[in-house]
Amino acid sequence: MGSAGGAIQAGLGAAQIINAKNSADAAKAQAEFMAQQDEFNAQLLEYRKNEIGEIAQENIDVRQQQVRQMLGSQKVALAAQGIEVEGDIGEQLAEQERKLLQQDVEAIKNNAWREVFGLEQKQLDLRSSAAFTRIEGSERARQTMVTGGLAGLGNIVEGGSKAGLKFRPSKSNTKYGQVREVGTVSTGSRYKGYA
Repeated sequence: MGSAGGAIQAGLGAAQIINAKNSADAAKAQAEFMAQQDEFNAQLLEYRKNEIGEIAQENIDVRQQQVRQMLGSQKVALAAQGIEVEGDIGEQLAEQERKLLQQDVEAIKNNAWREVFGLEQKQLDLRSSAAFTRIEGSERARQTMVTGGLAGLGNIVEGGSKAGLKFRPSKSNTKYGQVREVGTVSTGSRYKGYA
């Protein structure tokens, strides 16, 4: 019964190692998926940044058109009142409108820049999150392999021991000609102190 139970335990240990590998692969795949989602969202923000620039330019164009229309209306009103259009009053009104237009253009550009800057920070956060998600997934996969692999290996060794496999030291040459002890597994024999 001991050898059959040991063989089953060793088989379960092998299954634990396979399960640990599958779990590690799943953890890495999940992390990669989440990282790709963050990168996709960062790319969407890139499109949004481009839209902001286009919208800002459209707003500037609209504001410039409004000022041109207003200046035209002022000239017509001045002419209707008999005031010289190109005179001091007309020029003062036009200059005031141009200054207001310039302030509005600067405000539109400034607001667009601030919004783009905020989106760039969000992109940076998303890309950093993607990188850390990948690191965390790899670390989780490693930890899963270590814990599951060691548990499985422990069951294989314990099951092998129950099935009659014994650990016995032997001598082996290393790469550099030094002698070190390594273990070998044999069946049936008992080596003093290693049973």
